[in-house]
Amino acid sequence: MDLEEQDNQLARERAAERFAAMEKELEERKSKLEELDAETRKKESALLRVAEKSKDIDFGILGFATAGDKDQLQEIKGVGPFIEEKLNALGIFTFAQISRMTSELEDRVNEAIEFFPGRVKRDEWANQARRLVDPGGGPNSKPPVPEEDIPSPMERELLEQAKEDIRKKEIADEREREMQMRRERAAELLSKSKKTEAVEIEEGDESPIDFAVIGFGSEEERDDLQRIDGIGRFVEKKLNAIGIYKISQIANMNQSISDEVNAAIGLGPGRIDRDEWVLQAKRLIR
Repeated sequence: MDLEEQDNQLARERAAERFAAMEKELEERKSKLEELDAETRKKESALLRVAEKSKDIDFGILGFATAGDKDQLQEIKGVGPFIEEKLNALGIFTFAQISRMTSELEDRVNEAIEFFPGRVKRDEWANQARRLVDPGGGPNSKPPVPEEDIPSPMERELLEQAKEDIRKKEIADEREREMQMRRERAAELLSKSKKTEAVEIEEGDESPIDFAVIGFGSEEERDDLQRIDGIGRFVEKKLNAIGIYKISQIANMNQSISDEVNAAIGLGPGRIDRDEWVLQAKRLIR
């Protein structure tokens, strides 16, 4: 076994040791998820999922690094604050590690951090990282690109525009998927809601409330809606019965939805507006 192979094997062993030591910590973090607010819980859940996939990454190729070696990965175009956190959760902290990504590892990392399919390759993270690792072009750098292969300013502009169009489409598609998931979740919650004396939802009726706009909630993540002046215990039960469990859902109501909710739970006309539920809710979630 030559020196390079020994280094690769050592990196794999250190990564395996780190994951073994981290398993208990991950279980402890999972056990505390319910103590977090909805937004923090969503972020922490994502980081836990990513961290669990670190065992599938070949650190023999990437090399082993720790938080003490950390580079500012956001210098790579396409890496934002949360993506950087995901990369760190995966065990990737340095430009050097990213610069060593093979095509297969680019796909594995892309999938592990739950990024848009193919984004790591399209944004050329590995090439960007190589330039950051060796900006001057040392003896191990790649040979210069032949002049005829260098795109003209117009070609570069077209290429950048094409990349931007792809990003916009990915964002639009992701938003549409999220909206669809919200609609399906809302329909599922409404189908499970029990009939109450005050609110009777006949089987097969379609809810007039657009949960794609206000978001969805569940009994498990229910807020204390009585913190809003004008909502008592009885009104809170009515709101829960039609799928409204969270203060953020009330904060997202527009005029049309406020009127629908007002009618659905049998309040007097304009009651939600007069009591300023939406304004109160927005203040509570600041």
